[in-house]
Amino acid sequence: MARIPMTREGFQKLEQELRDMRGPQLREHIQNLAEAKDKGDLSENAEYDAAKTALDDLNRKINNLSQRLSNAEILEGIVDDGTVQLLTWVKFKNTKSGVEIEYRIVPENEIDIKTGKISHLSPIGSALMGKEVGDKVIAEVPIGKMELEILNIRVK
Repeated sequence: MARIPMTREGFQKLEQELRDMRGPQLREHIQNLAEAKDKGDLSENAEYDAAKTALDDLNRKINNLSQRLSNAEILEGIVDDGTVQLLTWVKFKNTKSGVEIEYRIVPENEIDIKTGKISHLSPIGSALMGKEVGDKVIAEVPIGKMELEILNIRVK
């Protein structure tokens, strides 16, 4: 399986999520299943079916998250070569509207628009990757094409 890039912070967040799933969440789902099982005939017990489905879903999530963590590639540092890359901050302007915005380019599992983090795989992120200050790019977003001009790139 392909390596999955992520920051140390993102990796630790997913590790905590996995601990929560394997601990309190799993115990709760098992308890719910046991309580539903005690309510009688399993062939006609909708509560048991729902509890079993919820437990199966949680186990699937645990397996998926474990797999992602085992394939994680921790991004330790940035080589400051003046280009937009994973973990750089990039300030750009929409050439049509004049609006300026700054985002940090992060792996897709660490997107957080509220804190200014967009994925390198998003339409804007992928258009900016590898570009330099002064470059103009076209990003194909759901509302159409946007021309962006890179104003600044920083690593911190």
